Amino acid sequence: MPNQTSLMGAIKHCTSIRDLKTIQAHIFRTGLPQQPFLTTTLTDSPAITLPKHLPYAHSLFSSTQYPNLFTWNKIIRGYSLSDSPITAITLFEDMFLCGILPNTFTLGFVLKACCRLLRFYEGKLVHSMIVKMGLSVGTPVFNGLLKLYVNCGCVGSARKVFDEMRERDRASWSVMISGLVKNGFGYEALELFREMQVQGVDMDEFTLASVVGTCGHLGALDLGKWVHSYIDKEGVKVDVVLGTCLVDMYSKCGSLHDALKVFEGMCERDVMAWSAMIGGCAIHGNAEKALELFDDMKRANVSPNCVTFTSVLCAYSHSGLIDEGCRYFDGMQLEYEIVPQLEHYGCMVDLFCRAGLVVRAHEFIKNMRVGPNVVLW
Repeated sequence: MPNQTSLMGAIKHCTSIRDLKTIQAHIFRTGLPQQPFLTTTLTDSPAITLPKHLPYAHSLFSSTQYPNLFTWNKIIRGYSLSDSPITAITLFEDMFLCGILPNTFTLGFVLKACCRLLRFYEGKLVHSMIVKMGLSVGTPVFNGLLKLYVNCGCVGSARKVFDEMRERDRASWSVMISGLVKNGFGYEALELFREMQVQGVDMDEFTLASVVGTCGHLGALDLGKWVHSYIDKEGVKVDVVLGTCLVDMYSKCGSLHDALKVFEGMCERDVMAWSAMIGGCAIHGNAEKALELFDDMKRANVSPNCVTFTSVLCAYSHSGLIDEGCRYFDGMQLEYEIVPQLEHYGCMVDLFCRAGLVVRAHEFIKNMRVGPNVVLW
């Protein structure tokens, strides 16, 4: 009969969940589950992949009399990645009540759960714990705090954490800049971006996409062009997200030629990329090009969404093609099952009014499925 030492060795080298359950069954049959180190070793087995085997891991964890920090961390991490991140927070509270002090990994897992749930209060408690207990935590934990605060709209708290960080990595800058952009602090985001440049921090695609988007929102064409040149110079891969941001930026800044150049050079184009380019042509009054792109999009087997149809209907409005505009408005519902929103109705009212069909526009408004706003009237 295997002794405790051989069982522990077998558990540590076990890579199959089926074999692990066989070992567990043997332990229970021989009356060994009272030995805490055996159940702890079971929970820590490499055969348990989280969150895939989370229910099994939790059952093992619950049968462990005195789980160590590593075991607590494993189960908390599993729940932070699962469909029930709230359980990670609950387990963290239980761990603290059991007198087990967290380490950097624990706090990182809990903050991940708080971010997913936007649980500001619990995240703030973690922050307070770090300060009051004088815990020495690394940059990833502070990055977790940054992400939580910006996602909860607490930009001031996030900036305080950022400014007090002794060490910042690329993720720290990226989270702070994108958080400022997300919360409407475009100018502050660009200032921080310039500071990032001065300090020689490499920029990833996510940061660059945030900055490019801000340039478009603020109409900062020169800075947007500089960022684009930086992307080319550093050989940054222009994926579909970054490429779409560049198209949108150039369109909003009035440089339709550059927008088209970026769009045509994209290796991959999803519905958002097509919609951005069609919308750019539409707002610049180039209805013919917008409708040409829409036909190309359909030939590429990319299904339009509600944003695409807003741009297409806008193009028809500028071109004065009433019958075609009406046909696509109806087709949006019948062919693509897209329910018209206020923006789509607005484009149709604009189409009728531009053609002098004010009475028809008024009848159209009266028959709308959604209530008109002041802009439509």
